[in-house]
Amino acid sequence: MDSSLTAQRAQHRVYELLAETLRGLPAGVALSKTPDSPDLGKDTNLYPLTMPCRDGNTETDGPHYVRSGYWLVGVPAGASRDYFDRIKRLWQDSGWREVDSRDRVVVVKTSDDYGLQLQDAGKGDGSLSLTGSSPCFPQSAMQPLDPDPTEIHAQ
Repeated sequence: MDSSLTAQRAQHRVYELLAETLRGLPAGVALSKTPDSPDLGKDTNLYPLTMPCRDGNTETDGPHYVRSGYWLVGVPAGASRDYFDRIKRLWQDSGWREVDSRDRVVVVKTSDDYGLQLQDAGKGDGSLSLTGSSPCFPQSAMQPLDPDPTEIHAQ
């Protein structure tokens, strides 16, 4: 647990890492709460989720982490697998440690212990999602969070 981390600092670092991923992709690709695919649902979480760091998430006291998820939009038709592979390579080239990798999911940890997950929902075009999560921070550092932006673009 990072005892100096606050919920808001964690939230904004997650957004930075998501935007950093987008900077390595062609122009026109963004992250959105609304997917390109009509077969997938809009992410209705207006705020990042704050989750207990304990296994099972049954206890609400103690350290927490922040988690925000988005759909990758603007990916050309038929290019989902290519973009999945591109993002995986970007993360490898950044030196981020792969902690899980399956056919449609890859999870990495950054050097500052943030997590990023790329997932292909398997619904064809428009079904790639990116989720960022923070390291654990003390419950005393829980503070009101800003609403998630509805879209994130490369900065």
